[in-house]
Amino acid sequence: MENLKSLLQNLWSENKLPNVSLIVCGDHNLAKDEIFSFIGSVTSKYSKISPENNTDIILVEAKIDKNGEKSSIINVEQARELISHFDTKPIFSPYKFGIISSAEDMNNNASNSLLKILEDSSFNNYFFLITSNEEYLLPTIKSRSVVIYKENNELQKNLSGDLIYKLWNPEVRFDDKEQILNIILKSKDISEEDIANEIIHYLSQILSCQSSAKSQEQ
Repeated sequence: MENLKSLLQNLWSENKLPNVSLIVCGDHNLAKDEIFSFIGSVTSKYSKISPENNTDIILVEAKIDKNGEKSSIINVEQARELISHFDTKPIFSPYKFGIISSAEDMNNNASNSLLKILEDSSFNNYFFLITSNEEYLLPTIKSRSVVIYKENNELQKNLSGDLIYKLWNPEVRFDDKEQILNIILKSKDISEEDIANEIIHYLSQILSCQSSAKSQEQ
């Protein structure tokens, strides 16, 4: 990944940073680190508090359950937390920041609930949406954001697998599965061979689990 922090700093210094920025990359953790570092460089002029402890910054991502497993979706409750965050005035600087990691994990309800705040964002509110592929976002989300960074790499490994996994995941609602299926079928970056291979892979896993369960019953 090219230095995302430098890009953000340059846009900021030129007063060209969009209020809703879309960052397309494979390494979401690195992107988060770069964004936090950039925000720290902005807020350090007003306060010595670190970005990690700055309540003017909110990070939204799929939650980790008690077993250490990552949820497959960002739900509407998390989207409402983000909206509430921007309902209050900033404390440590004139600005408030929101980061959505793996924005493609937002279900329909979460995405739709954010439309108004993304469209009507005030000049001192900044959103950063991190995604592996902007085609995996709802068109209404894409239309309200500006792509400021995009890796020039091929499709990230396991990207199609992650999407197809959600089709089998019982946590994902039927409406969201329908959306995911449409994304997969319309994507220019996922070949029919990729789709077939991933489906075979996950079907094999399911059959293997069922076979193991039957063996244990016997």
